[in-house]
Amino acid sequence: MGDTSMGEILLERRNVLKKAAQGAIAAPLLALLPGLADTQEPKSAASARDAVRNQVTLPAKPAVSLNVRAYGATGDGKTKDTLAIQQTIERCSVFGGGEVVVPAGDYLAGALFLRSGIVLRLEKGATLHGSPDMPDYPLAQVRWEGQWVKGYSALISATDAEHIGIAGSGSIIGSLAVVGRVERPNGLRLPALLEFVNCRNVRVENCTTQNYGMWSIHPVYSDHVTFSSVVVMSGADGIDVDSCKHVTIEGCNFDTSDDCISLKSGRGIEGYTIARATEDVHISNCTFTDKV
Repeated sequence: MGDTSMGEILLERRNVLKKAAQGAIAAPLLALLPGLADTQEPKSAASARDAVRNQVTLPAKPAVSLNVRAYGATGDGKTKDTLAIQQTIERCSVFGGGEVVVPAGDYLAGALFLRSGIVLRLEKGATLHGSPDMPDYPLAQVRWEGQWVKGYSALISATDAEHIGIAGSGSIIGSLAVVGRVERPNGLRLPALLEFVNCRNVRVENCTTQNYGMWSIHPVYSDHVTFSSVVVMSGADGIDVDSCKHVTIEGCNFDTSDDCISLKSGRGIEGYTIARATEDVHISNCTFTDKV
């Protein structure tokens, strides 16, 4: 009887040790299961989730709202309103940022520069027309075909800015006098329509854009940029995403004579030296007409 009890005890001990060993082996495998589940998630679902996470939103109630008419803009389509609009942007910036409102009318302007915290709101019936005169676009270092070169500033641009936007159902239209991508014979890059350089948290929504020669919309070195429900008409490229991260292009309508959307990240020795890739770009629910 005593021997039998000892045998049962030894058998039970073996079973306990066996189960413990199995548990030790299984524990790392169980720890991997959540990771395995993530890798098995459909890519479309993961992409949709990431796109939502990367979306940039505009403030529902801006702290400051200034109307360009209050600062001298005429909106008659003949008078250059560049100074009045830029002064409104600067004043809004001084007050900590907010909304610059462009009411219905035709506004003729040269290069305009957004500041951090500024949303340019083009109301229904408002059209911003680019000046036909090249001196109205200051010369700067601009990105062209993957390299930094001397060229003309865009009609609307921002550099080193955060939390900026262009919204509303109005229109931004380049000048018919600015045709082509490079000015001859000096080789200067001609103005883009919208250009954001080294910016964060940018949103362009609902407006209509039209350009004739140079690329229409050109974010460069920028993170968290969203283009939503924008009409993009262009005699060249529509949106050129250039060395940017976390970009969402959704519900936009493209009618271009060249690439509707182009992804770029530098060229040659300069591109390899700077080494800024374009990554995490989500494109959804867009319509395309490419005349090439």
